[in-house]
Amino acid sequence: MAMEILVQLAAVQGATSLIDVSRVYIDACVCVGETSLLIPQRLLDRGGKFVVPTTCSSLRDDQPNSADRTADSSDGTINLVSLGNPDLTLPELALVAKLCAGKAKADDTQLMLVTNRHVCGQAAKHSYVDAVEAFSARIVTDTCWCMIEPVISVKASAKHTHYGPEMTGRGYHFGSIQSWIRAA
Repeated sequence: MAMEILVQLAAVQGATSLIDVSRVYIDACVCVGETSLLIPQRLLDRGGKFVVPTTCSSLRDDQPNSADRTADSSDGTINLVSLGNPDLTLPELALVAKLCAGKAKADDTQLMLVTNRHVCGQAAKHSYVDAVEAFSARIVTDTCWCMIEPVISVKASAKHTHYGPEMTGRGYHFGSIQSWIRAA
């Protein structure tokens, strides 16, 4: 069934061939916890087979050139740094832990790291959770809390920075993970 859908989609898009795939990333505009897995689950229930590692997440847009963007909280407008929502990866948590090591977070800024329970468990095994909690960051799992009353939110996701203000009625800033840890 999944292949039939791909073939139909390819025809609609005018594709003349398909390419080999070694990893799949399903991106959604808004994640609603386990509900986000309904589409892949329905494909599986109908006999679909997944032969490559598959990741499902939301409001994420990897920006390889975003590291040169900067964040400045000196004007007092950044009081919440939220990374993930809900898909902070293990390598990203490792980076956050490294950037937080030996540093102190500003008292008037919250740092929320959002991921899933599996990644959080793996991060705990590597002591990343201890490192970010020592920085006074909080880890939230299995939800996309980004639409629940953030005052000002900062993102490393261009897509969320685009959709976030409309969804929340709040201001957003865009930058790299490095810039947001500095801002916190």
